[in-house]
Amino acid sequence: MNKDPLLNDVKQFILERQFVSVSAIQRRFQIGFMRAERILDQLEKDRFVSKKDKNFRRKIVEEKYEKKVRFALGWAEFFDKENEVKK
Repeated sequence: MNKDPLLNDVKQFILERQFVSVSAIQRRFQIGFMRAERILDQLEKDRFVSKKDKNFRRKIVEEKYEKKVRFALGWAEFFDKENEVKK
């Protein structure tokens, strides 16, 4: 499967929101349902997002991505002293 050119942009979008759905990607990137679904399926395979919940939303599952989100939102206490944020 070829990676979609929007994959990295969608990842950034998810990092900003913490949760995402197919319809949110469709609206933000003005793409069709099937393309948005394929992108999320790829991100699920890569263990970047979870499986769909009962509201068809997905969340960030990989801890390193979650830490980036929390840091970006100003939750620096989430980090241990041993873990350093790399810019």
